[in-house]
Amino acid sequence: AKGILYAFEENGGRSLWACRVGADHEFLPSVSGNLALVVESSTKGVGVSGRDLRSGSVVWHLPLTGVVQSPPI
Repeated sequence: AKGILYAFEENGGRSLWACRVGADHEFLPSVSGNLALVVESSTKGVGVSGRDLRSGSVVWHLPLTGVVQSPPI
């Protein structure tokens, strides 16, 4: 919703965190282990980030030079 990524508890649905990830994208985040794989954009460009599921902090970020054409998997 409007370039914001939200995380909720699996049991109970309590909000864990929310963060701005740039413009809305048509691709939903993917989950791998304890990371959310997210397409993010900013004035510096587009990239894919691995965000910690519990805290939302960026664990790694990979800048991309082209157009994102598929979701992160």
